[in-house]
Amino acid sequence: MDSTTWIALAAIALAVCIGIVLIYLLRKKIIKPETVTQTAELLDGITVSGSGFIQQLAEYARIAVRAVEQLAKQGVIEKDNETKKHTAMEYVQSFAKIDEVTLSPADLDTADVLIEAAVNELPRNQ
Repeated sequence: MDSTTWIALAAIALAVCIGIVLIYLLRKKIIKPETVTQTAELLDGITVSGSGFIQQLAEYARIAVRAVEQLAKQGVIEKDNETKKHTAMEYVQSFAKIDEVTLSPADLDTADVLIEAAVNELPRNQ
């Protein structure tokens, strides 16, 4: 399974866990039904980009990480992880801009995680 599948499965598992906890708390009358309604209204306001978008963002991250690794090997950028990650994020944003994709702050957080995942996919000798 690729990383996007794992992210989707984690999101589903989290939603199921939240549902189970809410049901438990309702049965024990620890929380009031109005609170559940308010929480549901808040959750309705959250939008999740389609899986195609996540795959596109993951591809941006993979390309950016490979490019940054080559730049670091050639001495064009510093080899410290902070510089490499910052440069990779700049590449992701550039790729999105070229494709006329607007990245929200949440998308940037997702890109940050996908960059880490792409680094973990690199061969260990890099």
